[in-house]
Amino acid sequence: MSVKPLRPLLLDRLLVDLRRTFWIFDWDGTLIDLAPTPDSIQVPPETIDHLEILRRHCAGRVAIVSGRALKDLESRIPLPQLSLVGNHGAQWRVNGQYGVKKLGQAEADELKEATAILSRLSQKYPGSELENKEWTLSFHVRNVDPKKHQSVREAVYHGIRQFLHLQIRPAKSCWEIRPLSAPSKGDAVKHLAGDALTPVIFGDDATDEDMFLTAPAHAITVIVGPRRPTQARFSLSSPKALRDILRELAGHASQLGE
Repeated sequence: MSVKPLRPLLLDRLLVDLRRTFWIFDWDGTLIDLAPTPDSIQVPPETIDHLEILRRHCAGRVAIVSGRALKDLESRIPLPQLSLVGNHGAQWRVNGQYGVKKLGQAEADELKEATAILSRLSQKYPGSELENKEWTLSFHVRNVDPKKHQSVREAVYHGIRQFLHLQIRPAKSCWEIRPLSAPSKGDAVKHLAGDALTPVIFGDDATDEDMFLTAPAHAITVIVGPRRPTQARFSLSSPKALRDILRELAGHASQLGE
């Protein structure tokens, strides 16, 4: 699929009628720059302000859809009325209402065993990190010697393939381990955005392709960064470029009156 730069479209279309759009942002690597560890990301205060301005102007139709746990998102995004979806759709806070998809007992037991296996691997491979998000696990290798990535991959797959109810999905310098029954970010898009609105969806990673694939034909889907191939129709170069656009949107909304 041919991917076009977003900027011309933004000027011609998105600013025309913000109130008919639903804005959906992935977090890490999309709106916020990646960092050496999940805990060391830097969230610009002005980005939080701009999200709130856009949310008010769009009657609440702004959401963050992330692989992070919901509690983690809430600790980093102090906007109680902003819709947040965590764990790829398994946890959510939408319109002030909380929800979570319940784990089956077999899935919970296997996740516990997988946690023990991956914890041992994180000790074996310096620079690796296991992120336990309750519903899912992320095994990060961003700080592992690149020469060892293949052996780490083989060890992760060898450790997890024994489980009947878990799956592995590759991400940026990371492997996501989650139940086979787990929802995807695409499921979150289905529930958030109605057909009468234009969803505007931003993502950067393999798990964000689920959002692009699920989005209706009239949606505006945007890949942030160099990932190719992609199902997104448009592209932006970096999280900073997206934050600049968010600043522009917030300024436009302020001029129109929130």
